[in-house]
Amino acid sequence: MVSKKHVVGIFTREHPDLYQWLVRFLLIISVVKDVRQVLITNNFFEFQQEVFKCSFAVLYHSKKRGRLNVTDVNDSLYNAELQHLSETFGKKRVLVVIDDLEDSSDHVKMEILISQQSIQNLAEDLFLFSTSEKALLGDMMTGGYQRESDLKNKLDRMKSIVEGRKAESRLGRWPGGTGIPMPDHDPQRPTQRWQCPSPTCLLIIAFAIALLLLVIVLPIVLRPEKKDPSTPAP
Repeated sequence: MVSKKHVVGIFTREHPDLYQWLVRFLLIISVVKDVRQVLITNNFFEFQQEVFKCSFAVLYHSKKRGRLNVTDVNDSLYNAELQHLSETFGKKRVLVVIDDLEDSSDHVKMEILISQQSIQNLAEDLFLFSTSEKALLGDMMTGGYQRESDLKNKLDRMKSIVEGRKAESRLGRWPGGTGIPMPDHDPQRPTQRWQCPSPTCLLIIAFAIALLLLVIVLPIVLRPEKKDPSTPAP
């Protein structure tokens, strides 16, 4: 089954020069029909009109602005926009990209997702790119990024999500509000219950229960009845 062609909107307050690498990358994905570059202003109605023209969204932010204030923190830049994108397209068709970082490690990603939990709740994934990774992206069109495994993994995962294929994050998911990440935990997946593996196990359990009852009940049954001292001897 061929996936529907997407018009991907890159929604941002940043200058287009900062994310042209992302435009070029998205355009080489087979299911992407077009990429729209949407500058977010204070006119929310114009933003909504642009959203209607797209079928997939990437919310883009650059550290060059000075802070990682995407959502849920003081002076957040994209609270209402991220909420609207998720409500319009569904979580699985929304990505958040933060660019021009000094450190784009999993540890930094974890810290952002803990402090800005709306990203995890409203977007399918968060992608971080450092300045050094961005410098390597110039060779992307010729496959040069294949030499960098971390960068390749990020781009491959982004491509999989845009294509609608299942792609598990290395960090997994964790419940919001705990403050402690729990790798590979999926709150949508039912908790696995312990199951007895074999009939032998059942016999052992039955024997243990019988032994326990024997230890507890038998002393009670065999305990001699105490005579009432007020009762006269025969």
